[in-house]
Amino acid sequence: MLFLLLVSCSHQPHLQPNIVVEGWIEQGKPPVVMLHESVSSDKIGDWYTTDELKNLVINWGKVTISDGEKDIILTGKTDTMYMPPYIYTTGKMLGEAGKRYTIKVEYSGLTVIGETQLLTPPSFEQIEIKQLKDNTFSIIGKFVEKDMPYSGYALFGKKQGEKQYTLCFNGVFSSVNTNDTLFVDIYKASNAMSSDNGLKTHYVLNDTISIRFSRLDEQAYEFWNKYQSLSFSNSLIFSPVYENYPTNLTGGLGYFFAYGATYYNFILNMDTVINF
Repeated sequence: MLFLLLVSCSHQPHLQPNIVVEGWIEQGKPPVVMLHESVSSDKIGDWYTTDELKNLVINWGKVTISDGEKDIILTGKTDTMYMPPYIYTTGKMLGEAGKRYTIKVEYSGLTVIGETQLLTPPSFEQIEIKQLKDNTFSIIGKFVEKDMPYSGYALFGKKQGEKQYTLCFNGVFSSVNTNDTLFVDIYKASNAMSSDNGLKTHYVLNDTISIRFSRLDEQAYEFWNKYQSLSFSNSLIFSPVYENYPTNLTGGLGYFFAYGATYYNFILNMDTVINF
């Protein structure tokens, strides 16, 4: 989802770098995990070439996912739909709402473990799309929390032709009470804001977009909320991160999260109200 160039806690560059994990599982979909080494502290502030980034990728790790009933060792493979273009996955496990999942990563004498819970997918009751005067579009989702007294959420998006979902601008939010009614602005994904001319937050006429509305457990919410707060002051998604994020892992950096997710697809060419 994003290439986190997390800085190793050590300020001694000769020490072994940390393993950085970026992984997730959704209901009805297999786990996807990406591994790379953390940035050495002596490289803080430097830019990285494509070859240097490729050298950080871990291609020979052992990744095991457990759902409490079976342990599955994931298979590593090249996949250009992701950045970095190498993932660990399997066809032998699909996510199920209500289950807890654990991850174990082994590489070069290091072990990383973590746990996450796949919560019930959220859904919008209504989405209103409205064209603005500058030919951009506002998208507002109406959501009523019916399942849980407190939940965290995140909106991820991509435009047609883009490979990965990335966090939408201001896309992390929470509800406090059951039956809360929320009206949520759905903005561009962060990478689309950086790649287009100017940092406009709205999509434009004829954009074809896909939005993933995800329910997060507490640790996933803390991670993405921190990512969002830092991205407000740094629009460069792939620049090194100078502060370690919250994590649900021990022995390494990054995350392995389960998402209860619902997908919405639009072509933005007229005002419309969609009821679900």
